[in-house]
Amino acid sequence: MTLTTPRSRRLTGAALLAAVALATSAAAAMASVDPGTPDKDIHIGKDNDNASNPFIQPPGVAAPQHMNDTDLLFGRGNADLLVGGKGGDTLLGGAGPDILVGGPDRGGDRRDDVLVSDDGDDVAVWSPGDGNDIVDGNAGTDTLVVGPVLTTAGGGMPSHARISMIDAVGATVICCTPTYALRLAEIAAQDWPVDHLKNGPVRILIVAGEPGGSIPATRRRIEESWGARVIDHHGLTEIGPVSFECWESPGFLHLNEGEYICEVRDPVTGEETVDGQPGELVITNLGRTASPNIRYRTGDIVVRRREPCGCGRTWARLEGGILARADDMINIRGVNVYPAGIESVVREMVEVVEFRSIVSRIGAMRALRMEIELAPGADGTALASRLAADLRDVLGLSIPVKVVAPGTLPRFEMKASRFVVEE
Repeated sequence: MTLTTPRSRRLTGAALLAAVALATSAAAAMASVDPGTPDKDIHIGKDNDNASNPFIQPPGVAAPQHMNDTDLLFGRGNADLLVGGKGGDTLLGGAGPDILVGGPDRGGDRRDDVLVSDDGDDVAVWSPGDGNDIVDGNAGTDTLVVGPVLTTAGGGMPSHARISMIDAVGATVICCTPTYALRLAEIAAQDWPVDHLKNGPVRILIVAGEPGGSIPATRRRIEESWGARVIDHHGLTEIGPVSFECWESPGFLHLNEGEYICEVRDPVTGEETVDGQPGELVITNLGRTASPNIRYRTGDIVVRRREPCGCGRTWARLEGGILARADDMINIRGVNVYPAGIESVVREMVEVVEFRSIVSRIGAMRALRMEIELAPGADGTALASRLAADLRDVLGLSIPVKVVAPGTLPRFEMKASRFVVEE
């Protein structure tokens, strides 16, 4: 697939045809040519033969000009959906945010698509196998999604089947929680040859849903298990995708300040914190249709840095990603404890396969204890003592650590629940 510069004004070939078609709207309302209306339109290509349409007949050419399986779709209203068929299609968006989808090619017959957006925030999508496609983005913020891309959903199948599917389709990017990346690695180590995932096709794991992607020990374990790069990502259902990690700065999340006003405020006083000091991320989304949020308290504890990044972006970054959740904090004998803080200590011990923190109440005081599962052959007594010492050094608490039998602790495919509070 060959693409011109998205914002370019160079329109050639089929795009010139589209321009002619705009000037001859009377001839355009035929067969598979859909001129659109002033309302919000949904146009689906019909893959008809356009030979009878006079606007494609060049002057002085006697032979009919066939454009089999080709559509010309117009968007005139505010927010149109234009979906091409299986041929080479020309899609012209109208005012407002449009979605333009170039149709897939028919078999080995590669056709060229032309997608021309107008004012507004538009999304242009190419299907796999397209020929030499052209996109022309106009005013507004345009998103370009370029194929060929094979996206395989893994829901509703067991973990063994997911690993087999990764091998079968040659998946190069996996999207999951950090917990599930580690769970798949655990299963592969048990039931596949040594270093199976390292020798596999996956080169990137995009993780989200938990702080683990920016916890150095958790991140390191995932990357070593898979032989692939971890990219952390963060978002909220109520707000949208808020931050992302660039390739040049692992462990930092860029705030998408083109779409959000991001503040970091003291969760108690509400005062804005200075860069380098922890606070709660507060977000106002600017362009999410039908879901506005003004100064939404995310509950995410972060440290903001404004220094320019090596990738060239000038947006602020979150050092260490999402450090903790304000509502996850538990006070144990006067010490504020966060689940992410415990995980950062436990994941440094490669012999620990799984763990659980249990908070119980003894009289008026809360107490914390740990349960851990170990890899085969590990010295349970020595490791339990070592972990207890590490937790005491980092948290300032004496935490009993108990080694449990393999398979005792639950495994998670989505967000983990390793921090249990017994009231």
